[in-house]
Amino acid sequence: MYGFKYSYVTNTLFDIYVFVLSGLIVSLTYILFHVYKVC
Repeated sequence: MYGFKYSYVTNTLFDIYVFVLSGLIVSLTYILFHVYKVC
């Protein structure tokens, strides 16, 4: 039971990490594209 809860927590943290990372990549590419378009 404890191991199951631990793996659930790590999976949730990994999901949050992937979500934040993908969001950062999308926003970075959007900003770079915008700056490139302006210049």
